[in-house]
Amino acid sequence: MSKKCTIDADRAYVESDSAYGELETAFLNSENVDVYLEMPSGKRYEGNCTITDFSLDLQYDDLVTYSISLQGNGPLKIILESNQTEAITSNEIEM
Repeated sequence: MSKKCTIDADRAYVESDSAYGELETAFLNSENVDVYLEMPSGKRYEGNCTITDFSLDLQYDDLVTYSISLQGNGPLKIILESNQTEAITSNEIEM
């Protein structure tokens, strides 16, 4: 039985945020993205995902937020301390 993952996130929109631009481009071009997640506990995951939803929320006050939904192309892998790699390639997005 194959495992799949989904990731939903809301973030504050910052015009100068290069990660937002990369996510937007990947979504518009129907490109998959490599994701790297680090939980507050320090547990780390990585995997490849398809962006299924990407939207802006233009609120009444000054803060603009965006929401993103990702569908994993297979399970997320747990990264163990001894197998950790620090390099992030240009198509990997840190969330």
